[in-house]
Amino acid sequence: MKRFLLVVFSVFLLVAFAFGAPSDRQRKAIAEKLYGRIKIVDFAEDYRVKIVDFAEDLEVKIVDFAADSVGRWEIVDFAEDYRVKIVDFAEDLRVEIENPEAFPCLN
Repeated sequence: MKRFLLVVFSVFLLVAFAFGAPSDRQRKAIAEKLYGRIKIVDFAEDYRVKIVDFAEDLEVKIVDFAADSVGRWEIVDFAEDYRVKIVDFAEDLRVEIENPEAFPCLN
């Protein structure tokens, strides 16, 4: 019985590490390409994002147009470039919102 529990626990740890959070290099790669027209979704996301106040991977500014550089997001309902889900844990990227009053999920 102890051997069985040890095997189950080992498999669980292996799976947890294999599908764990992205590395710093992966986070940086995601941050460099995540800009443009962003749709906030509950499922079928491209990226999972956690909103933080410090230790962010990307500082985001919400804009109404010209979201053409890193960290500039235009929040849209259709014709999006990327779909983002806001999460509390298991994120792909941590972002700080520069102008939170313009972010619909925080209001």
